[in-house]
Amino acid sequence: MSIQQRISLIIFSLLLAVGFYVSFGIAYEGKANAVSATRTIQKDRAAIIAPILLYHHIAEGEDSRYYVSPARFEQQMSLLYSLGYTTIPVSRLVEAMHDDTVILPARPLVVTFDDGNLDVYQTAYPIMQKYAFTATMYLVGKYLNSEGFVSTDQMREMIAAGWEIGSHSMSHVKLFEAQSLSDEILESRLFLEEKIDTPVYSFAYPFGIYDAMLAEKVKSYGYRAGLGLGTSSEHTLESLFYLSRIEIKQDTHLYEFNASLPWKSTDYLYLRMSN
Repeated sequence: MSIQQRISLIIFSLLLAVGFYVSFGIAYEGKANAVSATRTIQKDRAAIIAPILLYHHIAEGEDSRYYVSPARFEQQMSLLYSLGYTTIPVSRLVEAMHDDTVILPARPLVVTFDDGNLDVYQTAYPIMQKYAFTATMYLVGKYLNSEGFVSTDQMREMIAAGWEIGSHSMSHVKLFEAQSLSDEILESRLFLEEKIDTPVYSFAYPFGIYDAMLAEKVKSYGYRAGLGLGTSSEHTLESLFYLSRIEIKQDTHLYEFNASLPWKSTDYLYLRMSN
């Protein structure tokens, strides 16, 4: 091989090497930009996806939309567990909505119970413990320690196990008809905090009835969030004082239950065959 041929081969090799590094650099920069864009989307937190489920009673015997049988409830909890859901309290969800550094589980779930019924302590609580699930209990001030409702000691036990409480008003009236919004919203929070010795961060509107004036009252009386009714699992700061809760009723079939979730089972035969 002549000297000129050798020089040409060396130049060709150098050109190939330069081309490779330029191509690699462009590809790497594109990858870095893609990662950065993903982080930006996560950081902006346009919406946090976390289904908030609403229950009232977990018990047999009553022909009422508010009563979910223990067997059906356990079936629902088992499905959630198999799908990889992790429960968080309402306060954690609200914290994450305000602060993008708060890390939530991959599939966050909020479970709530309204009224403070005794069967939640007797039945729902032990079922949820089997799956390492916790919940937020919305208590009515005047129901606490009454027949058929949880006691302060029972509620403290559940809080020690990771549960949280919120206020569901002082007397469970429609707030538009309340003689004193201060009594129903503010005093209920102060009452529950004193009796149970734990902070109350959120308020669940009785009957889901809400307007902008009530939301402003809830905010001004020291709550961080308000909860209502709905079908969405997406939550933003704009909906902070009427967070959507999916009500689970007596006749909610497992197929319907699964359909209401953002992360679903695809075992449709099992879902159809379930009670």
